[in-house]
This record gives sequence, C-alpha cells and structure tokens, in this order.
Amino acid sequence: MAVMGLPNGVPEPWIFLALQLGADGKYNPVPSPSAIHEDHALLKKVLGGQEKDPKEVGKLLFSQMLSFVDREPVAPEPANNNQGDITCQFFFMPKEARKGVSTKELFTDSPSEERVRTIVDVIADPTKSHFFNTDCISCHTETRREMDLLEDKMPPITSIDKNVLPQHHWNVRNFGWFKSSQLSIGKLRKVAATVARRTATETAEVVECVNHIDECFARVP
Repeated sequence: MAVMGLPNGVPEPWIFLALQLGADGKYNPVPSPSAIHEDHALLKKVLGGQEKDPKEVGKLLFSQMLSFVDREPVAPEPANNNQGDITCQFFFMPKEARKGVSTKELFTDSPSEERVRTIVDVIADPTKSHFFNTDCISCHTETRREMDLLEDKMPPITSIDKNVLPQHHWNVRNFGWFKSSQLSIGKLRKVAATVARRTATETAEVVECVNHIDECFARVP
C-alpha cells in the first residue's frame, strides 16, 4: 500500500511512503528499497517485524519528499538499480553496486533531450523499473517531467488520450483525479481524470500476462 501526504494546511512538500499489512492487522511503514541503509542488522530486525523502538527504527529511511520551492526538490537522493540485474537482495545492495536512473536528475540538472528520453523510458518500463529498484517520486513524475522539459519535442503517447495527461507539475497521480486548469466554474476548478505513461505500460503488461498466463509465469526467475 502506497500513500502520499501533505503537512497539515501546507501545500507542499509531498511525502511518499509505502506501507505493509503486519501480523497485528495494522499497516506499518516499509523501509525504502531505493535508499541506502547502512545498519543492516537493524534493517533485518525491522523487515522481520522485531524492532519496536521508534528511536532505533528512525535510523532507517522510509519516506521521500518532493518539493518545488525547496532548493533540494527530491530528498533523500534515490539509489536506484533499474539498469542492473534483478535481485532479491535489493535492501542490502551497496550504492556502488547499483546501476540506475531517476527523475531527480530531471529536476536538478539541465539534461539533453536524449537524456530525458533515456530516463523516462527506463522509469516507465515495468520490466525494468518497479517498487524494489526504483524510488517513488520517479514513477510518479516521469510523464510530467518529460512534458515540462521537452514540450513540443515530446513524442506523442499513443496509448493515452492527450486530454488526460497530467496538466500541472503538481499532478503526481499515476491514475486518478486532479484539479484541472482547463475545466472551471467561475473560480472553482473541476477535477478531471488523469493518467501517466507508467500506468499505461503497467496495464499493457498486466493484460498481456492475463492473456498468456503460462508465458508470463515462465518469465519469473
């Protein structure tokens, strides 16, 4: 279960957090797989549901922040592995062994058109990027960052009606509803459906898997 939240009464930053249902019937935060956790002994305790001391648990990284007013728009910096081999040891993989891209580069640098497309193509591809090797913000911003940086040079996303693409940089929803600047009644903005490319590629993969279930399971290592 993934959630996004805002501080009470403040328009930003957005905080991204993943949760899992524990044996006690409560949702508990999950340490971020895209972060580097130095204390492996503590990490094992938390993942095993053994560690309860909030002061100790607080040493691990659980959330990620997106801001358009802070000097550091994405924090903490992700250490993705979406260009490396798929592994079940992602939590304990050192930074130097990881190979990946994130949209943080598209917020802080001045990337070339080719670099933008390279990054968003990796992030939007569910066969390369997923929860265990890619940070939350990358998957929630790839479409909008491409729209912001490439504008008219951005190739059309043929699987999505352009009218439901995210129309504002603060629209970090992959699939859902968002206030639209194009639809309004007086000073009130109406909500409109919104879809990101990541959702389209994930949906296509699910449909392909359902239609060819045996071949789908054969791909699993």
